Amino acid sequence: MSELMEAKKLAHALQVWPRLLLFVCVLLTPTCLRAASGAVTPEHEARAQKLLQDNLRPTLAFWENLRAAHGGRKLSMQSFFKLVHANIGSRFTGVWGIKNNKVFQLDKEGELRYDKEQMIKESKPNRGAAESLKASLWLAIEDAPNYGVRLPDCVFVYNAADSPMCGHYSRVNCSDYTYAPTLSIMSLDPDIMRKLRPESAPKVYPDLLVPLFRYLGYSLYTTVGNASHHEAVLQRMGKGQDWTVANRVVPTKFSWEDKTSKLFFRGNKYCPHLRQVVCPRLFLTNLSIHNQDRLDILCGGLGQPYLDELREHGWPPRRYDAMPMWNKYKYLASLDGLAGSSRILPLLHSGSVVVRQQLSPYLEWFYKSLQPGVHYEEIFKVGPNGEVLIEDALELVDKLHADDAYAQRLAHNALEFAQTYLVREVMFLYLKGLLEAYLDLFDLKDMQEYLASVDDPGNPQLFKAQARAWKQDWRTVRLS
Repeated sequence: MSELMEAKKLAHALQVWPRLLLFVCVLLTPTCLRAASGAVTPEHEARAQKLLQDNLRPTLAFWENLRAAHGGRKLSMQSFFKLVHANIGSRFTGVWGIKNNKVFQLDKEGELRYDKEQMIKESKPNRGAAESLKASLWLAIEDAPNYGVRLPDCVFVYNAADSPMCGHYSRVNCSDYTYAPTLSIMSLDPDIMRKLRPESAPKVYPDLLVPLFRYLGYSLYTTVGNASHHEAVLQRMGKGQDWTVANRVVPTKFSWEDKTSKLFFRGNKYCPHLRQVVCPRLFLTNLSIHNQDRLDILCGGLGQPYLDELREHGWPPRRYDAMPMWNKYKYLASLDGLAGSSRILPLLHSGSVVVRQQLSPYLEWFYKSLQPGVHYEEIFKVGPNGEVLIEDALELVDKLHADDAYAQRLAHNALEFAQTYLVREVMFLYLKGLLEAYLDLFDLKDMQEYLASVDDPGNPQLFKAQARAWKQDWRTVRLS
């Protein structure tokens, strides 16, 4: 019975505006005319609900259990301000509000509250991340109504770091129910963390994972599917539609028969903060130098010994095809960098086989819906004696080459999943369900009163004072 109630709650969380209102919108506004072909359907809603059940439900259970342990008391704005206080000065977080699907920054005033271009110029944590991680979500939130999705009014802390804020290896202990949850782009898989850190891994990481829109046309990154780059991105880049066409992953660009039967990867020379048996990118680059018939893996920023070895084996050190060309290879690797790689979404759209690390602990918002042997294959597997098989990439390439039908099936399943679930319409609905679930954790009246108090032009000094004085009711805080 409890599972049925949960399903009903999630179904309610995925409601969108009535179709009649959307029809009127299409008739009356050019903006809606532009988006009519992308308007959400009941099929999109069902797909978003499936993703919410697979991925968000376990994290929500953590917060609901905490609430039950505290007498059913909901979170207050004091919990939100305590989280803000813990992040004052952080380069990775944004403190945002949404009103009528317009994003504003609580720590800014005047026109700066609504200026995402100025936020990019502030370069926090750096210009690239500000554009691809922060501004992309901002643009997506404001584009959602054009697809028939209205997002709820709320305030939240957005964590754009590639690691969770709550739990292990973080500065926020969410288990005492005094912090509000963060909306983060990446978390850690507790099952894998127990294998890597059995002495200290928690049962769950309570960050609520937000969809990452960087590859859906809301940043300068390569886009996927039928998603063109947003006009704000084109204007920022000084580009036209020919540029967005050239920078799109097209699964049919190369036929299966014309693809090269090698495992391919390009990326920077990063090694994970969470120590692993080997640095995946560097180790496989070295393995690739000596096995060029099966691997084509190369990192940028290599030291002179690597460059000398590349030349010794006749391999030019500068080989960086753009992502839309990667699917000329049958097998594409996703390898951890400093943390998890965020490329799995475009790789699933590629029409090639996606290869992941078995013991990568990093999670994005949809990973729990993927299955090894169905949507992707694995490397760095754990052997029968508990050892990590560090050279099994070679065996995997041999296996896939010998069983081409299996490889094609993996590529087909991955592409089908991507074209079904990893599209704007479904992601907007997932974001709506996420924000509604987030709001349900709070005393709604408390947040609504706060939202009503933060009209233009804004008051960042008062906002910071309320964060510093998080132990008291925000209504009683005054500037001295």
